[in-house]
Amino acid sequence: MLDPHSPLKRIVNQLENDKDREEFTKKVKRIIEEEFSQQNLILDKIINQLTRRIEHLENPRFRL
Repeated sequence: MLDPHSPLKRIVNQLENDKDREEFTKKVKRIIEEEFSQQNLILDKIINQLTRRIEHLENPRFRL
């Protein structure tokens, strides 16, 4: 069973409720873009944190 808040569940709900295929396609595209956008923001934050930690470790002042 799909999580009620998952993007896939939203798509399934739209498919069940939406009769106009073009409108449905637009909605699915928007949902997917929103989901990837949020995931990309999270990944960017993780990458930035890791980059800062690596730079900190590479700094000669902090080496053991």
